[in-house]
Amino acid sequence: MGKHVKISLVSVSLVFILLFLVGAIYLSPHSKSPEQALSDYLYSVKNLNVDKAVAYIEDPYFEDKKSLKDFYDKAYRSDKLTDFSVTDVKQIDEKSMDITCNLKIDSMGETSHTFHMINKEGAWKVYIEPATIQQDSIGGATSKTSDASK
Repeated sequence: MGKHVKISLVSVSLVFILLFLVGAIYLSPHSKSPEQALSDYLYSVKNLNVDKAVAYIEDPYFEDKKSLKDFYDKAYRSDKLTDFSVTDVKQIDEKSMDITCNLKIDSMGETSHTFHMINKEGAWKVYIEPATIQQDSIGGATSKTSDASK
């Protein structure tokens, strides 16, 4: 009887391990919709969970994760997000989408912002578009957000 009990316990343990692995794969960032990825990102920002928030960012300005994390940590603390809601979703193609949200930020009140989402290696990310410098008519430099990725 002892041998059968051990085999049963091993079988049950293997089933639980298999269920855990399937659940982990199903709930991984790769299976999230763009809306869910953005929501997870914004909840992380709201809760000042910088490590989790920067995992959802694709920002070409930073070459290493440490400087990316340091920059966004300061930004999230100085402009504290207190609430958000999605107001519009526009599919651009299979790998990009624009999601507009109403944001409540301590330092500026309510504002609307459109997040450009991209699918990179199966995971949806908030894409921070690079700015381009253009010269204005009197020779001064002005900054403009690039539309190259749209």
